[in-house]
Amino acid sequence: MREEQKGNPFKKATLINPIELFDRAIRKSLKLSLPKMRAERFQKEKILILNKIRYIRQVLVTNLRNYLQSIPDINSIHEFYRTIIDVYSSTDEFKRALGRIAGAVRVIEKLSDEYLRSVRGIKKNPYLPEKVFISHLHRLWKQYLARMNSFIREISDAFIYLNTIIKKLRALPDYDPELRTIVVCGPPNSGKSSLVGRLSKAKVQIAEYPFTTKNLVFGHIEIRSSPREVVQIVDTPGLFDRPISRRKKEEILALQAIRTIADGIIFLFDCGVERTLDAEQQIRIYKEVTEFLRTKQIVVGLNKIDIVDRETYDRIFRFVVNTLKLKPIPLSVKYGIGLNHILKEIRRLFG
Repeated sequence: MREEQKGNPFKKATLINPIELFDRAIRKSLKLSLPKMRAERFQKEKILILNKIRYIRQVLVTNLRNYLQSIPDINSIHEFYRTIIDVYSSTDEFKRALGRIAGAVRVIEKLSDEYLRSVRGIKKNPYLPEKVFISHLHRLWKQYLARMNSFIREISDAFIYLNTIIKKLRALPDYDPELRTIVVCGPPNSGKSSLVGRLSKAKVQIAEYPFTTKNLVFGHIEIRSSPREVVQIVDTPGLFDRPISRRKKEEILALQAIRTIADGIIFLFDCGVERTLDAEQQIRIYKEVTEFLRTKQIVVGLNKIDIVDRETYDRIFRFVVNTLKLKPIPLSVKYGIGLNHILKEIRRLFG
């Protein structure tokens, strides 16, 4: 079994349209000319048609094999990406489509070889005009194209299916399984994306993710300089900001994918006067999220102390201290207040 690939294993996966590929192969094969040799017309026509069939066979087989090789081994990729395949479809269906295309390569080889043998087997009879045998050659050529065209169209649905899934998978973020990952959660507009941007040393990576109209934001935090040690930090807008119990099956799978990478949580409460949820609603989301993600490595931030709603702040503060037995960190992500305490806590948990 191959080692898990760092980053998104589908980034280099190619897309292919087998019908367009076949049409291009035919057009180029038609540009092949009669061989320049001293031989009768029948022999030249025979060689030309053999060359055309070989060319189409090579183009199709080479491109389809390259297509299959560009798609990572599903059994070797990280569970995060396998779970996302189940969100969009299912790993079993994905594997079946790959199997159909692998089988199609063998059929193309077999069909092409069959017609190569048939063309080579035509022998000229001195008692019949040459044009009779040339006509026979062209009939075989047309039969080959018709059968190949029918087969390519028959398997095109497998390519349509895989291309659709691969396009979505290529848009996913680069996840490095060798690095520990902190997931930032919290109610809507609590400052999650801003926190990831503030804490990240390098430019954050923004990527699409299923069941959220916003983007997944991936960053990296340096928790030790010598030897250098980095953790990944990811914001999950639109995913963990409402009750999990009300989600559809596909949404739960999308959340489960995040669970496979979560080594720790930063939960950001919104204590500002413009909060969208009251204290009790935010506490309910906290309980569901932490229970779902199943990690004990938790950092709690109370954001927007620059525009604080004192009643909301005090209620959440009491919950964190008295019920959770944790020490919350007062924050203003907007003005950079408290970020050093967040970093210190991350280093304590993951350093």
